[in-house]
Amino acid sequence: WPSFCKKYGPRDYAKWFYTHDELEKRKMRQLNLEK
Repeated sequence: WPSFCKKYGPRDYAKWFYTHDELEKRKMRQLNLEK
């Protein structure tokens, strides 16, 4: 985990990490795996 996570904590990290763009990328990745 990046060092700033220690400052902000897992919950804020999750908010930062799971942005809308990230969620879309994950969906696309899952669709590609299902093919």
